[in-house]
Amino acid sequence: MTGSVALDVVIGLIFIFLLYSLLASILQEMIANFIGLRARNLRHGISRMLKDGPKASNNIVYRVTSDSKERIKRNFVGDGDNLVETFYRQPVIKYLASGNYFSKPSYIDQADFAKALLDILKKGGDPNTPAVTTIREALSKTDDFIGEETRSHVLSLLDDAQNDLVKFKANLETWFNSTMERVTGWYKRTVQLILILIGFGIAVSFNVNTLEIAELLAVDEEARNQMVVLASNYIEENEKVIKLYQKDKETKKDVPPKIDSTNQVKVQVDGENADTQREAFNTKLDSLLRLKAELDSDIDEATKILGFRPPENLPAVALDTTEGKANSKQLIFEKCQKKYLVTFPSKYMAEQTGDYYSIQEGTVNGEKVTYAEFNDLSYLIDNFWGYVITALAISLGAPFWFDLLSKLIRIRNSIRSTTKMASNDGATLKETVPLDQRVG
Repeated sequence: MTGSVALDVVIGLIFIFLLYSLLASILQEMIANFIGLRARNLRHGISRMLKDGPKASNNIVYRVTSDSKERIKRNFVGDGDNLVETFYRQPVIKYLASGNYFSKPSYIDQADFAKALLDILKKGGDPNTPAVTTIREALSKTDDFIGEETRSHVLSLLDDAQNDLVKFKANLETWFNSTMERVTGWYKRTVQLILILIGFGIAVSFNVNTLEIAELLAVDEEARNQMVVLASNYIEENEKVIKLYQKDKETKKDVPPKIDSTNQVKVQVDGENADTQREAFNTKLDSLLRLKAELDSDIDEATKILGFRPPENLPAVALDTTEGKANSKQLIFEKCQKKYLVTFPSKYMAEQTGDYYSIQEGTVNGEKVTYAEFNDLSYLIDNFWGYVITALAISLGAPFWFDLLSKLIRIRNSIRSTTKMASNDGATLKETVPLDQRVG
């Protein structure tokens, strides 16, 4: 014990946030892999570069609906026969994807982008005509293949290069890299939103109510101590993971030039085919499932200590009219002038969730049974804001809670060491001071 109840409560809460943040991150990564989120995000960035957006409007409803329509069309229907679709059909881009299911690449190199765009602009030109002249002719056509705004911007890049093809290619690469920096931010915001939604789903499913857990840890010394021990052990056992994360943060600024739309290092294998990419996808999925299985055991252990997940049904025992006493873990319910005794997993749960149970009757294997049924909807409404706080905490991500928990554990250990040294010094002083000089 540190003597600080508040510190131990915070450590217990942060440990819960850490566990469920890890779970949310694993689920988010699985979803991102299944739906090809990185590829979709990259496609959105390419579309913003090569396709004119809807006309500007002061009507916010129009802007939101038009943007939503564009996203749906792009992800599920396609952009049609325009520059974006042609860009993705270029061999240098097309064969970066693994196959029909993952038909769009998650990673595009700046040089590949410039080459694909130059190939499109030079296509169909006279071989005897200079490439720059062919490109200008392609950009001067007033058709729907290239939007007016896109055409104007690419022409400005060509003008800046002073008709030098090498400089023009460099300008295209610079344009791509600057856009990808913004696409990285778009991806992070999308992931943040997904984590909030997953976090809220986890909070409701597992009944992770921040306010309720904080109250429980504040009043239940045994649960508080057990959670602190679990948190300390978890930090010690995962110290290597934390060090690797901290090392990754320190070297994050030294990112190689080949990056994807999420600012992650692009790992490219020469001669990599669709089977290799599918194998890598399955390997990553298996790894995520193994991590989830290990995490589930840690979550179950924490849940058993806190006991904040109400059972859906609890047995109800009929009482005689002469009986009516119940212990701290039991409550008496009445239905149709009959009394029923219901036993809860803990005193805390009986006090906190008893009002959300009602006596029901059903049939199991042809026999009538009586049980107490939990009202999920009423409980959700009453605990909504606690779930919202949990969802927001989970969305901060596991690395954030890793760092914070490790720091608090170190503070707690230093306080314990200081307290222990002070008590030892006091005991020594008491032994060495003569009896007639002691106060009291």
